[in-house]
Amino acid sequence: MRCLDTSAERSTNYRCSIDHQVVIDADTRLVVVVGRPLVRNRNGCKAWEESGAEAAVGKTLTIADGGCPGAGLVIPHGRERGQSELPGWKEEHNKSHKQVRARAEHVFARVKT
Repeated sequence: MRCLDTSAERSTNYRCSIDHQVVIDADTRLVVVVGRPLVRNRNGCKAWEESGAEAAVGKTLTIADGGCPGAGLVIPHGRERGQSELPGWKEEHNKSHKQVRARAEHVFARVKT
């Protein structure tokens, strides 16, 4: 199968896909920024930079999933090697992080339908 869109690439499920970096305001649930589309096989941190979304957001506090450590985004806390559970304050932070991310995921679901 060949992708008709030159910015798309065949993914593992044999569909043509591209990657979009989208920033959503968690309070208003409005889409604030949509970065340039990129070929799907990009690392999330690299896509964040290259799409222009990072530049558009500037210094605004932005949260993301755990896939972008070191990109200047707020991500959930993970356990250190050999650590059985997180300290209470990290658990609380992760809980609030999930609640805000859920709002954004609901917007994505509405966009897709």
